[in-house]
Amino acid sequence: MHMPTVRVAALVLMFAVSYGAVAEDAPSAAPDAATPAPVQLPSWMTGDVIKAAVAVNMTDAQQHDFNEAVGDYVTDHFAMIQKEAKREAPDLEQRVKSRDGSLLHKLDDRMHTILTAQQWPAYENYRKVLQKDLKSAPLPQQSGGSRAQPGVGGGRG
Repeated sequence: MHMPTVRVAALVLMFAVSYGAVAEDAPSAAPDAATPAPVQLPSWMTGDVIKAAVAVNMTDAQQHDFNEAVGDYVTDHFAMIQKEAKREAPDLEQRVKSRDGSLLHKLDDRMHTILTAQQWPAYENYRKVLQKDLKSAPLPQQSGGSRAQPGVGGGRG
């Protein structure tokens, strides 16, 4: 996953949160020649992630800061997994879990400056859903053609 893809996903998330739209709930329209092709969202950007973000019920200013913080976290998450996968350490899953915990604490610290106490429970749910979907994202390839341990999550696409 490249940085622009994360930023596009953040913009899509911001749009979805702004309008309460979720792709699976949107009416289907017949495409015409003037309609651009839909943006391919990353595998972790599921309807559940979008619904959980909408449930946080943010203001426009909060949405911008929220999307920036989440975009930074996701970028750092995938970069960390790539770095750890290249090391080919036998304890890859534990190393990723530990380092991701650090990234999540950093995200939480940023969110405390963005969200209100009333929004915090919905954010915690969002974070749980996001973590679940990130763990099911494609794994990075290690050198030699072997795969990382199942369940580690992340990857670049």
